[in-house]
Amino acid sequence: MLEFDRGSDRPVYFLAEPYPICSKGHVLRPAKPIGGGYPAKGDQLDWAATLAPYHASLAGYYFSCSQPDPYLASILFLPERTSARQVAHAVLGSESARPDFTGPLVAGVNLYAFHATGTPELVGYLSVEAGSLEPASETGLKAIDLDVLFSVGDPVSEQVASLDTTITYAPPTPISRDATVHFAIATRAPAASDPRVTIAVNNRLDRSQGQVLATTRYIPTFDGRLLVSNVVVGETRSGPLRRGSHQLTPLPGHAVHEGTPFRVYYEVYGNRQEDPLSVSMTIVPARDPSILARLQALIRERRGVAVEFREPAILESDGVMRVQRDVSAELAPGSYALIVTVLNQRTQESVTVDSNLIVTGAR
Repeated sequence: MLEFDRGSDRPVYFLAEPYPICSKGHVLRPAKPIGGGYPAKGDQLDWAATLAPYHASLAGYYFSCSQPDPYLASILFLPERTSARQVAHAVLGSESARPDFTGPLVAGVNLYAFHATGTPELVGYLSVEAGSLEPASETGLKAIDLDVLFSVGDPVSEQVASLDTTITYAPPTPISRDATVHFAIATRAPAASDPRVTIAVNNRLDRSQGQVLATTRYIPTFDGRLLVSNVVVGETRSGPLRRGSHQLTPLPGHAVHEGTPFRVYYEVYGNRQEDPLSVSMTIVPARDPSILARLQALIRERRGVAVEFREPAILESDGVMRVQRDVSAELAPGSYALIVTVLNQRTQESVTVDSNLIVTGAR
């Protein structure tokens, strides 16, 4: 009894207004229904009688269609349409519309903010344990078929600030139930904000199973000044997260085994081609207020790394400098902060960003 519509920029339908609409004693349905032509007069009473036990006011609207004066029907229709659109706005514009999953699904996400043409871009790198997916398998292999909803909303009101992104991830062949599947998703987000980011993962083979991941991510404004993206810490092999010509495999939670090389990736905005840059990358124990004074001692104790280098800004066709470095560091197990500082020697602008790094015991 409700009309659904779909905007050109949305993959899903939304509630528009009560449907069908009655006019001149008829309930207007598609112009050429099965059998041809509109139904006979009086069918609006059938609609009214059917709806009455469930929705009295909407039933009253259809009953009014049988009256000689169409004015009554029109004034009854307007509040129904307003109500329907308000419900649609609440459903589509609020994170309270998240699905109610009854079965757990083991999933995690790395979240990164980059700047794309026009507006910032949030990229999520999802990890889902195949063994947690239903239905159970006796062959040792699991079919994977997932829906993912990626939304960005205001942290207070939870109103969605940008359009939801819905994707389906379904590898063509089953994988080992002991494996973890990884894939990247992306959506646009407003700048100069600290939005609430919600990612809902649903198992299409068992709709009751899913997981909702929620966090916040500060997104700075890019106004032409020097800016560095979030830092990605990943494996040294190529993977599914594409940034320009780079193909990255982020490490879930930025956790790396002791003694294993890892890759650091970031993007730099606001430079001119060939601008001279000074870059420093420092890895120090997290939440240690005296790290700078003790840096040399930390390096000797395998609890710190400091690297400095100079390089020209090499911009790709979109004006972005993309940097990828492989790091081999002797770090003891623990939690670290990875700090990158970029200084443009031409403008004397500098910017510092940091990320987490976790070193686990050797395998």
